[in-house]
Amino acid sequence: MAQDSLSIHYKLSPGQETIYIRPVRASDAEACLALMRQLDQETTFMLLEPEERKNNPDELLKRFARQQEDITSDILFVAEHGERLIGCLGAERGRVRRTAHSAHIFIGILQAYTGKGVGTQLFLAVENWARSLHLHRLALDVHTHNKAGIALYTRRGFVIEGTLKDAYYVRDSLLTPMRWAKFSLIHRQAQIAHKQAFL
Repeated sequence: MAQDSLSIHYKLSPGQETIYIRPVRASDAEACLALMRQLDQETTFMLLEPEERKNNPDELLKRFARQQEDITSDILFVAEHGERLIGCLGAERGRVRRTAHSAHIFIGILQAYTGKGVGTQLFLAVENWARSLHLHRLALDVHTHNKAGIALYTRRGFVIEGTLKDAYYVRDSLLTPMRWAKFSLIHRQAQIAHKQAFL
């Protein structure tokens, strides 16, 4: 599967610079680490606390190099504006046959670029990736006060599966996020055929 086929170009508005949505490259390691650090500071919706983020771009370089070679299990899409990474969306596919039809995702966008369509384009990219692999389901956890995220996921056809009681501990409080998912990304027969060939 060619990585270029998963890339998207679009403009924030007429006359503005193009936003480039693409799979991450090994050479993005330092820029991606800087993006994640800034996201950790800007929002509580990311998984890690700011001080938990490892400051080792070499580890990311190795991981991204593996993803460049094989994007059938995990993938990280980045949103690039000029020479700066301004957002990302990652997907991790199930590791065994019984979960290989599904992937869990996360998304983060810098505050200065929220509400500008970046999230929509990142979701278009990951949905194209999922279809190319004949996946049936994409899922993510959403904090109940993440109103912008909920609006985006609803527009993309995600629905609430349920809640994860006290699953996160953020700023001295236990939070109960919602599990959202999108189904039927491919035709059922194609999914069955691909599952039989997996592993």
